[in-house]
Amino acid sequence: MKSSVPNPKICLKPVLRYALFLAISVAAGFIVLESLLRFFHVRPNVDFAYLPDFWTDRKILGIFAPNQIVHENLLIPYTYHINNQGLRGRDVALEKAPGELRVLVLGDSAAFGFYVKDEETFPAQLETALKEKFPERTVTVLNASSGGYTIKDEWLYLRSKGIRWNPDIVVVAFYSNDVLDLLNERSMWEGQRRNIEISWDDWWFSTGRLWKQSLLCKHLLAFQLRLRLWAEKFNRQGGGQPENKILDRAVENMQQLNEEHGTETVGKAWQAYESYLRLTKEFLDGKDIKLLVAAFADHSQIGRPDWTEPQSTLGSMCGRLNISFIDLLPYVRNTEKPSETFLLPRDTHPSATGYAIAANAVADFLYGWPPSGQEG
Repeated sequence: MKSSVPNPKICLKPVLRYALFLAISVAAGFIVLESLLRFFHVRPNVDFAYLPDFWTDRKILGIFAPNQIVHENLLIPYTYHINNQGLRGRDVALEKAPGELRVLVLGDSAAFGFYVKDEETFPAQLETALKEKFPERTVTVLNASSGGYTIKDEWLYLRSKGIRWNPDIVVVAFYSNDVLDLLNERSMWEGQRRNIEISWDDWWFSTGRLWKQSLLCKHLLAFQLRLRLWAEKFNRQGGGQPENKILDRAVENMQQLNEEHGTETVGKAWQAYESYLRLTKEFLDGKDIKLLVAAFADHSQIGRPDWTEPQSTLGSMCGRLNISFIDLLPYVRNTEKPSETFLLPRDTHPSATGYAIAANAVADFLYGWPPSGQEG
C-alpha cells in the first residue's frame, strides 16, 4: 500500500516556480519602467550625490562619484554639479599650473553650499574675490566639503587625498554644529569610506546602490517629499504651525554651546576638536602650507549679542595653536539686514548674500595675510 504522505520536494516545486516567476516579473517590470523613464527623460526634482565605487575612488581626489548633475528638492529646489574629480563646482586639472594660487576649502554643508547655485557657494565666490585681488595669477579654489563633515572628517580627507592637490592655503570653514558632531560614534568620512570599501565585492550593496541611483527610486522619494509638503500646507491652513526641526536643532545646539559651556559633554567635544585641529596644523606646517580657520556666523546669534560661542572658544584655541583665525560673525551683524544672510525661515544655511560677505572678508584677510595668530 502506497503512503498517503505527500513528497515535500513535489510540494515545493509549484512554490519555487511561482517565486521564480514573481521575481522575474518584478525585475522585468522594473527594467521596462526604468527604461521608459530614461527614454522619455522623465526626471524627478529630487536627487542625491552618490559616492564613487571602490575602483573609481582610487583614481580621483574628490569625495563623490565624478561627473554628476544633481537636482535636490528637500527644502529649497537647487541643482549642483560634481566635477571630474568628485568635488562640487567646475572641472579642475590635477596638475598645478606655474604661478597658480590654489586654495583648498574644507567644511560641512555650509561650505558645500546647500540650496544655492554652484557659483554662489562660499568657495566659488572666494575664487572670484581672489581673482580680483590677484589678477596676474591663476586662482583655483577647491570645494572639498560634504554635508555632515567636521574637523575629524576634514583632517582624514586632507591626509589621504586633499594634500595631493598641492594647495598653497587650506581654509577650514567652521560652522557651529562642528563641535558637538564630534560626539557621534562614527564620523561621516568613516561611514563614506566603509561604503566605498565594501562596494567592490558586496553584491547586495552594489544592488542597493543601483536602486538608489534609479529614476524609479528617485520618483518614489519625490512623491514622499510631496506628501510631506502637502501635510505641512494642510497644517498651516488648519491654523497650526508646521514643525521646523532643522531650526529647532540648530537653536538647541547653540544653547548647549553657550549656556552649557562648562559642562563635561561640551568640554569633551572641544578637546576632540582641538586635537584634530592640532594634527591639521602640524601636518600642514611640515609641508609649508598656510592654514586659516574661518568661523561662520550662526543664524541664532543675530538677535543674541551675548551668544559669542563657539567663535570665542575657537579663536582662543587658534591663538594657542598659532593658527590664523577670522571670525565672520561681526561681518554679518554689521549688515543692514543680517537675517537675509541666511535662508530663513526655511533653513539655517547661509544664503548667496551670506556667502558673498564671507568670501569677501576671507579674500581681504588672505590678501593681507598676517604671519600668524588671530585676526587683528
